[in-house]
Amino acid sequence: HCGVEVHGQEWSYSDVSDATSPTMTGIFVSVPRRCIGHTYRRSVAMGCTSMTQHEVGMLLRALERDWIIGTYDMLRRNCCHFSNEMCLRMGVGPIPWWITNLAGAGALVLDGDFADATCCRMVAAQMVGDMCCEPEKHVTEARP
Repeated sequence: HCGVEVHGQEWSYSDVSDATSPTMTGIFVSVPRRCIGHTYRRSVAMGCTSMTQHEVGMLLRALERDWIIGTYDMLRRNCCHFSNEMCLRMGVGPIPWWITNLAGAGALVLDGDFADATCCRMVAAQMVGDMCCEPEKHVTEARP
């Protein structure tokens, strides 16, 4: 799971299983570091945005048109991709490459761009062990 915390709220994207229409927005809000169904691992400081709360709201309304549940794809268009676009549009730069690296490797394998997926399995095993499957911890990286 990946989300963007700004002005005291965490924003993310999913295919929300209880949605009634594939054209509904997949953008949702949660309490920072408390998204239901996910275990918080760490925060990555992206810097500060100059956008006001009102401007972030306007940005989210614009993003809702493009980030609908019908376009969700676990490997090619997921919460990490949404978070990257939101960070870029808020002027804080792209999210770190390693956040979307595992999904990108999986998409390449599914697309047939790798004859041998051994390297991807090794990367996946390392990334999963490092990122998502440890007992719940609350780690916050130092922020400048």
